[in-house]
Amino acid sequence: MNHELFAILCSEAEHRHIHGLLFQHIVLCPTRAWLHYHRVDCYHLNRHMKMGLWLHETAYGGESAEPYFGAGIAPDMLDFVKREVSEVKKSKSHEAAAISQLRFYVAVMQEVTGEPWVGMLRYPSAKRTKRVVLDGPAQLELLEAFAQIKAVIELPVPPAKVEKKICANCSYRILCWGLGTEDEDY
Repeated sequence: MNHELFAILCSEAEHRHIHGLLFQHIVLCPTRAWLHYHRVDCYHLNRHMKMGLWLHETAYGGESAEPYFGAGIAPDMLDFVKREVSEVKKSKSHEAAAISQLRFYVAVMQEVTGEPWVGMLRYPSAKRTKRVVLDGPAQLELLEAFAQIKAVIELPVPPAKVEKKICANCSYRILCWGLGTEDEDY
């Protein structure tokens, strides 16, 4: 992706208040992306989200990143020496969604610094990492995700819900399916 495309993507994302988590949500569920963008949040009711927040705070000795580039990105870790942006995840169960989010962070950091960056997915419980680069195919997927996000958030109402495996533990299950937020696995 050339510098001009990064600049346009970052500028438009900032203008529309599109941030990294939307890139994760659009892969998981367009309804979830719409609800999150329109500030209908239920994450505080979900134990999986609470566990993720705890993991982010404790896994790497609190080396978290402060929000950077306005509200556009708030990755779990930024290493300016290695030019590495990291996301800490509980498991690799939704790895494609995490990669989508991380690609956006890499694109923003490359645009802001003018230097090449890499992404790292970190799975502390498995003591595993996965390197994410923004090569040609990844750039196309990033642009496709961005186009999907823009189309979804412009809808006057959420897109039609589609039942997926992820729904059982989603923080929005109370809105989509009328399921409670009891602290149990389904």
